[in-house]
Amino acid sequence: MLADYAVVEKQLEHETSDAKYFLDENYQDILENFDPNVVKLHKKRKIIMSDTVLDDLAKLSRDDESTE
Repeated sequence: MLADYAVVEKQLEHETSDAKYFLDENYQDILENFDPNVVKLHKKRKIIMSDTVLDDLAKLSRDDESTE
């Protein structure tokens, strides 16, 4: 049972050191390549309407007034 625990502990140590190496390497890459002039992209939101939409809204408004 202790032998199994030793294997797991060794594997955990190996994975931990690999993760630290990965994070350090990528952190250094980000520091070297960081450019504050790069602007973050934002999603554009556009509303597209046909020419007759406002006419339809006016018609609905008139219909509502006539039913009251």
